[in-house]
Amino acid sequence: MSLRNPGPLPRLLPLAALLALLLALPSTVTQAAPAAPRSFALIGDVPYNGGEEIAFERMREDIDADRDVGLVVHVGDLKGSGEPCSDELLAARVAQIAAFAKPVLITPGDNEWTDCHLRRAGRHLPTERLAHLRALLYPDPHASLGRAPLARLSQADDPAWSEFVEHGTSLWNGLLLASLHVVGSDNGREPWRGIDPADTLRAERLAEVQRRERAVAAWVATAFAHARAGNAQGLVLFMQANPRTEWPAGSPRRSSYEALMAQIEREARAWGRPVLLAHGDLHEFFHDQPVPGLPTLQRVQSFGSPAVHWVEVIFDPAARPAFRFRPHHVHAPGQS
Repeated sequence: MSLRNPGPLPRLLPLAALLALLLALPSTVTQAAPAAPRSFALIGDVPYNGGEEIAFERMREDIDADRDVGLVVHVGDLKGSGEPCSDELLAARVAQIAAFAKPVLITPGDNEWTDCHLRRAGRHLPTERLAHLRALLYPDPHASLGRAPLARLSQADDPAWSEFVEHGTSLWNGLLLASLHVVGSDNGREPWRGIDPADTLRAERLAEVQRRERAVAAWVATAFAHARAGNAQGLVLFMQANPRTEWPAGSPRRSSYEALMAQIEREARAWGRPVLLAHGDLHEFFHDQPVPGLPTLQRVQSFGSPAVHWVEVIFDPAARPAFRFRPHHVHAPGQS
């Protein structure tokens, strides 16, 4: 089977079951969707070192103090690729992210598991680090991080995808947010040269990629089904990897993400309501409309190391486009 073609997807839960699950979420579907704009903070690719941990604390204080912002989305890479993938460092970074007063939704990045085979990262087996990371980031698959957790549904509730605790949806103020485990390093296809110079683990590595891509495809379909079932006003899909849509279709630079982007485009066209793809990876804030002729689909990339700043994402379903973006630069004490 081709790795580029995930094949047939498992049957989705019936719509009635989806509605029952969504109605079980407290303070979400049972409330009328607000007419006023609402905002969340987008961050990613930070912190990458001890100095950025200090800057991250200033950013956290800035976000927590902003009354317009209701939650935080971290699009992965919570450590630098040159930092160790040790239990201690990963636990410390997760604890720092969980310290937000507001709910925090997070998806894994490549630095914290895919690239852990590198000598400078400790020469770990990436799949072992992924299992450990899942336990750290999602101790309760049905609650976000943060000191005021938000309820979430998890793909792990489906026995067919029981390991994918990272795939979740949360309905917040009429906006459905869904995490996708899609990472850089060619979405995990890069060889694990740090521990396997001859690439003898190629079959294991590609089997992980294939299964994760199938899980992602199933979860994208489920996210749109959840949005319909909950009558969401908009949908945010967030992941770590930049899908390289600025490159022409068919380019090798975007080949690992072509099938995903085609699926998102099909689903967005069929749904007809605002969709935002939020990601990190290239460490520069920008936003665009990735598919010509589809104005309901927008894209935004977060700031990233060494820029420890954040983006306020403002959703107004009455506006066109529905998502607006306001960069917030966080300066050291005494700077202007």
